[in-house]
Amino acid sequence: MSKILLPILNMKGSSGAVNYVKETVPIIKERYAVETEILTSRTDNDYYPFKIIKMPLIKNFRGYWKRLLFSAFAKIISKKYDIINGHGELLKQDILTLHNLIHLSYEKLNRKKDGLWFFHQKMLSSKDSFKIIIANSAFMKKDLIERFGIKEENIKIVYPSYNPIAAKELPDKKEAKIFFGLNPDKFCFLLPASGDFEKRGVRRFIRILSQVNLRHKNIQALITGKDANIEEYMRLLKDLGLGNIVKIIPPTKNIPNLYACADCVIYPAVLEEFGIALTEAMAAGIPVICSEHIGAVELMTEEAADFSICKNEEEFAAKAEEILQDKIKKDIFIKNSQKIKQRTWEKTSEEIYLVYKNFI
Repeated sequence: MSKILLPILNMKGSSGAVNYVKETVPIIKERYAVETEILTSRTDNDYYPFKIIKMPLIKNFRGYWKRLLFSAFAKIISKKYDIINGHGELLKQDILTLHNLIHLSYEKLNRKKDGLWFFHQKMLSSKDSFKIIIANSAFMKKDLIERFGIKEENIKIVYPSYNPIAAKELPDKKEAKIFFGLNPDKFCFLLPASGDFEKRGVRRFIRILSQVNLRHKNIQALITGKDANIEEYMRLLKDLGLGNIVKIIPPTKNIPNLYACADCVIYPAVLEEFGIALTEAMAAGIPVICSEHIGAVELMTEEAADFSICKNEEEFAAKAEEILQDKIKKDIFIKNSQKIKQRTWEKTSEEIYLVYKNFI
């Protein structure tokens, strides 16, 4: 049995990277007889169906230096493995599975360069850092080629999947709305933001809702996620007279009720390297409207993409009203859902294994 070391600094929580590892590693072991051991410094102390190698938490280090020490530790123990598959925190690996475009994100969000930025600069600029990159979208691949001059043949696109619960029959819509403290009789817009409200476009979402609310009073909205500046968003809601219309709650694990309560998902992200939450909404058959710089739109049917992708807040508001007034054929989203459902974790795992196969 081939043996892989997969270092990921933080296995705690439910980030896209953590879910990606939890879903694909057991499938690859069962189907392809490839054993993966996870090197990490943080876990949820849950049972994992794979071996965890725990590196002591480096409490006194942050950003660049924390990743540098983690990378050095991984290099020390890597000799007994056939493949090293890093996830954005190593300076030496065979395969780099990349989840975030740090440089592009910082440019779009006007953020100052920090330790994370400098680590990614070093990791992606070095010819010896990796042999192959697994990118989660063509959107990501294009930026890596243009920004770092990485050869096209050295980047393989493997799309993530979604939580399969979202594709199953959802609970009663009115009951789901009541579950979240919403009005069961009002139309509900949803933004599953998870975290980083600035990147996910929460301000845009609020401004779009404000436009729709001027003409339609039978609406409400739910935002799920955590953000350090949440009070700022609460003030904006109050200033725009939306304090009693828009509800912000922490991320929820109740996926069925989350998508059951939604009549439409508005996802106005500044950018999203992939966007699993958007994929879940599409798999559930919910009408979605979103910005163009999102990797998951590459999986849409052509008809759904033509309607769903918006370029400005006015277009978002106009399409939100079309959905609200039931002017859009629902089969657009049904056909889109059928296509999205084909993107299973088994499919993702198979494509990862095909990359591994070149090294085994």
